[in-house]
Amino acid sequence: MRAKIALMAVVCAVTTSPLVAGTVGLTPDTAGANYRIRTMSWAEIPFRSVIRQQYDFSCGSAAVATLLTYHYGIKTPEIDSFKAMWAKGDQGKIRQLGFSMLDMKSYLQTRGLKAQGYRFKVADIAKANQPGIALIDLRGFKHFVVVKGVRGSRVLVGDSILGLTEYSAQDFDKMWNGIYLAIGNPEDDRRPAFNLASDWGPWSKAPLEENVLTASAADATRGIPPIYQLRPEILLDVRVGTVQ
Repeated sequence: MRAKIALMAVVCAVTTSPLVAGTVGLTPDTAGANYRIRTMSWAEIPFRSVIRQQYDFSCGSAAVATLLTYHYGIKTPEIDSFKAMWAKGDQGKIRQLGFSMLDMKSYLQTRGLKAQGYRFKVADIAKANQPGIALIDLRGFKHFVVVKGVRGSRVLVGDSILGLTEYSAQDFDKMWNGIYLAIGNPEDDRRPAFNLASDWGPWSKAPLEENVLTASAADATRGIPPIYQLRPEILLDVRVGTVQ
């Protein structure tokens, strides 16, 4: 009984503390063991699988870090992807316009991941069943996001400013320029996480039956016709401040 009361106290502490995250200690008398429960603030919930951007023009580096960390299991702080792309890119253009998709593609290749830009529609993303990076226009504000899932007529993105965000496929199509940067064939044939139950909805769900690729990532993009694939010079123009 005391253990139940203690557990209820923890739940109350979590649900009534909207801004503070931390660790709560729990010592049930009947269990004879100590437990520590990681709590999450309201502000953290939308970012449970999204990396926040640290700089005004760094949505590209945050998107790459999110893709690697939460979809390919390659822990990548944003500062690492930022420094690497900054060092190799045109720093004047990056400072003025932000990173381009070609910057991201080049960086991913240094991590042993072959990325390619595709001309896609939402239906093509659902068919490929694979995460990727897209450039959207939020009322004149151009912004890179990670597409984390497609379910029916809904698109889930990881936004480095807003966190996990859902759009209707129709609304997403209106905002998106149609170019999708995806990883085609990791050297170790890693299967990316996509459409995770724990990402959908305002609250985290138990990932008991997560939907990951049943085929390899290479298989997911191998059948895409060449007309869908984009030349590097096109990716160079896919930059936060340039795509119309």
